[in-house]
Amino acid sequence: MKVIGILSVLGVVAYNVIEGEEILTIHEESSSCISLCGSTPEDEAIVSIVVPDQYRDIEESLYNELPEKNVMNRDHNETGVTDRTTAMIEPETLSTATKPTTPATVITGENDKMKTLMSKHLKLQGFTVKLEVSAPSQETPPTTTNGISVTPNEAQLQQLTNDNTKDDYPRYVEAMQQAIHEYDTEKNVWMWKSEPVTEEAQETIVFLAEQHVTHLYLRFDPHVSTEDYETFITLANEQEITVHALMGSPLWGTSERSDDAHKRVNLVATYNSKVSEKAQFVGIHFDVEPYSLDQWDVNKKEAIKEWRQAAESYVPYARERGFVVGSALPFWLDNKEVSQYDPELYKDFIDLNDYVSIMAYRDTALGSNSITSIADGEVAYGGREKVEIGIELKPYKVDYVSFSGKSLTETELETAKVRRYFVEAEAAGLKGITIHDYTEWKNKQ
Repeated sequence: MKVIGILSVLGVVAYNVIEGEEILTIHEESSSCISLCGSTPEDEAIVSIVVPDQYRDIEESLYNELPEKNVMNRDHNETGVTDRTTAMIEPETLSTATKPTTPATVITGENDKMKTLMSKHLKLQGFTVKLEVSAPSQETPPTTTNGISVTPNEAQLQQLTNDNTKDDYPRYVEAMQQAIHEYDTEKNVWMWKSEPVTEEAQETIVFLAEQHVTHLYLRFDPHVSTEDYETFITLANEQEITVHALMGSPLWGTSERSDDAHKRVNLVATYNSKVSEKAQFVGIHFDVEPYSLDQWDVNKKEAIKEWRQAAESYVPYARERGFVVGSALPFWLDNKEVSQYDPELYKDFIDLNDYVSIMAYRDTALGSNSITSIADGEVAYGGREKVEIGIELKPYKVDYVSFSGKSLTETELETAKVRRYFVEAEAAGLKGITIHDYTEWKNKQ
C-alpha cells in the first residue's frame, strides 16, 4: 500500500488533494457523521483525522499542508485505482459532556502498523498519545478494516491553535507526515551474529515484528544447523519478514578468490533444497569490500577492475539459482577517487543488482556531509525503488559516522528526516532504510 494523498471532506465532495480531482461524492452529511457514496478498495488503508466542527480551520489547514508532502509513485491498474493509504479529514462533533484538560490524541483502528507508527512519531514530537481498540460504530460504519482514526481531544486542539504554542501545530503535522512516510518505505536490518537465531529465536522475531522490519539480511553461517535456520525463517515468514542470506569477504572482490562467493551461494541453495518454501532464504545479500585490502592502496585501478569483474560473476550466479540479489555498497563509488578509473562503476553496480544498500554512514540527515548529501546521487540514479539507505549504529572511531553516541529518539528523528527528504524530492529510487546492525539497534531500545 502507498500513500498518494489526502482526502479532505470540504463542502459536498471529497477531493484527492494531490490531483485535485473528485473522488467520492458525499451522500449524507450531518453534525455527527459523514457517509460517502462508493466504496474503497479492500487493500486501501484510511487514516481519518477526526476534528470537531468548531475546528474547521484545523481541518482546512491540514487540507492545505499535508498532501504535497505525501506524493509517492503511482502504479495504476486497469481501473485507474492505485493501491494506497489515504488520509481523510473527517469532521465529527465530539461529546462535550466531559472535556479533557490534558492535551492528548486518541488513535483507534485495525491497522496495527499504521497505529503504532502514528503513535511513535507523535510521541517523538512530544505529544501524548493513547492507543485504543475501536469497536464498530453504529453511527459511522468503518471505511475499511485497514483504517485508523486519529482524534486530538479538545485540549490538544486548543493547544494547536494557541498563539503561545504556535510551534506545536507544525510539529503535529510533521509527525503525521513522518508516520506515513515510514509506513510507505521499507525498514531492513543487517544481522551478523548467529545467537539471535540459535539462542533467542522467538525474542528476535518479536522484536523485528514490533519494529515492522521488511527484510532481514542474516549472515549465513554454515555451522548453524538446518533445524535452527528452518525454525527461525518459518517464524519470520509468519510475521511477513523475508530473510536473505548475508555473506561476503573482501577477498571475493579479487580475481583469485571470487569463486568463493559461488561456493557460499551453493551452500544456501543446498539448504533451501532441504526445507519447505516457508523456511527458505529468498535472497542473497553480498557485502564484499575489497577496498579494505592492501591492493586497493597499492594499485587502485587494478583493484577496481577486479572488483567489477568479480561482481559481474557472483551476482548473476546467485540470480541464476533463483535468488533476489542485492549488495551493500559504499557511498563514495561516484567520487573522484573511484570515478577517475571507472566513472560508471556505481551506476553499473546499481543496474547489476536487484537492489543496493548504500552505506551512507553519517549521524545527521541534512546538510553538508550528511546522510542525504552522500547518498543523493545513488538514489537519483536508481530510477525506481531500488536504493536502500544504510545507517550505522555501531561505534566508530570518527564520531560523525555513527549514531552510537546518540539516543534512540535522536536516531529516529534523523532517520525520519532522511525519509522526508527523499519523499519531498520525489526520489523514485528510494526503497527504504537499512540499519547496521541488529545487535546495536536492539541494545538502543
